[in-house]
Amino acid sequence: MPEQLLDLLQLCLLVLLYLFFVGVLRVVWVEVDGPRRAARRSAVAAVPAASVPVEPSGRRAGAAARAATVASSATGALVVVAPDATAGEVHRLVDGVVVGRAPGCTVVLEDGFASQRHARFLVRDGVAYVEDLRSTNGTLLDGRPVQGAVPLAPGSRVQIGSTVLEYRP
Repeated sequence: MPEQLLDLLQLCLLVLLYLFFVGVLRVVWVEVDGPRRAARRSAVAAVPAASVPVEPSGRRAGAAARAATVASSATGALVVVAPDATAGEVHRLVDGVVVGRAPGCTVVLEDGFASQRHARFLVRDGVAYVEDLRSTNGTLLDGRPVQGAVPLAPGSRVQIGSTVLEYRP
């Protein structure tokens, strides 16, 4: 092979190596900066009373708003236990609460290990249930994988990614 071609290949390899290191540093930076950014956001923004998403126009989103207005469907709350940046946040539990990273979710998580639409909480006959929405990493209820709709007991802990929510009736 000509020497110029070898020099060019060597330069390409060096560029790829630098790009790899930049990618690794970016991932580390996002992981380290994520909790701090979430803490700043939660300190500035207040959580809506019923944890119902608000459209840009200021109105509550359709089905979620109807669920929030039906007082009889409310049964307890979900309290964030971990991570520390959002610990203590309380989300009123109404039928059809969807938890995930997507902006349209009822409870939006700043968690890289949570799926866009990760889990759903249901209320049937006054009993609260959690259901995994075929998430990548799964949903854990008291350390066990959730399959189908599983009833919640008082004090149950639901883990979604690295976020832990405690059910309080």
